[in-house]
Amino acid sequence: MDDESWSITLSTAIGGILGWLSAKMKVIELCEITDDYWGTTTTYDQCRDESWDWNAEANLMAFTDLVYPSRILTGLVFGLLFGVIYVKYKRVQSGDASEEE
Repeated sequence: MDDESWSITLSTAIGGILGWLSAKMKVIELCEITDDYWGTTTTYDQCRDESWDWNAEANLMAFTDLVYPSRILTGLVFGLLFGVIYVKYKRVQSGDASEEE
């Protein structure tokens, strides 16, 4: 693989990983419910088995299906876009250097 293909592949992979981390954090955020009762704040995780909700696994699957595909695809697209712009920038830089000689 040449340097340009390697740069685009690497930036796309990094974008996908960042999208996955973003999705994971969003699912954790959606699973938490804060209950304010007479000045006492309690946080429940509705996606765990020991939660008060009987459908903990269904909640987790619903949030995962809602969040993961869009966040991961967005990360991949931004990574690909960054890689293409970076390769274009490097080509312009090398083109300017060859014109000066």
